[in-house]
Amino acid sequence: MFLKDFTRTATPASITTILPAPAMTGLSRGCLVDTPKGWVAAADLRIGMRVHSLDGGEVMILGLDRTPVVNHPAVLIAGGVAGNCADLLMPLGQHLLVDTLDDPTYPDAEVVLVPAEAWLGQPGVCEITLTDELTTPLFADEEILWINSGTLTHCPSLAFGAGLVPDSAFFDRLSLDAARIFLARRAARLAAYA
Repeated sequence: MFLKDFTRTATPASITTILPAPAMTGLSRGCLVDTPKGWVAAADLRIGMRVHSLDGGEVMILGLDRTPVVNHPAVLIAGGVAGNCADLLMPLGQHLLVDTLDDPTYPDAEVVLVPAEAWLGQPGVCEITLTDELTTPLFADEEILWINSGTLTHCPSLAFGAGLVPDSAFFDRLSLDAARIFLARRAARLAAYA
């Protein structure tokens, strides 16, 4: 992440088979990912493609985990709720990067990783079951990608693999309970700004 040279020199041919992971995380097939050629559905991502990351650079997808799920618990976040331009479907364990809005509980963090499940209970968010193929792009290092125009999501490194709760070296990851409390506080602060 953050413009490391390895991502510029890695070749997709050097990647071997990646075994499917449990579907705790991933992007639903219609989730739009920002690329240099425009917005691309997660189902259309390919190894070797470049995508835009949070730091403003382009990073190469070095691996893809594609996991079919049937009646899998997921979160539906209505367009506009989390900076997303359209409805966003994601498994409960997928993490979004969220601005803290100077939350006093996290004075040293501008952003934190929040599991999608923590959004349940917020207006415009509900739990659904998902039958789809979840796609997890894998990179040289963990990355934060732009999805559905204004939402930021965590994607793991090739070494860490897909399907697990992210272990971030760059961002604070909140537990489910801490994330729910944080999002409730954040919603109240946003309402006060309006």
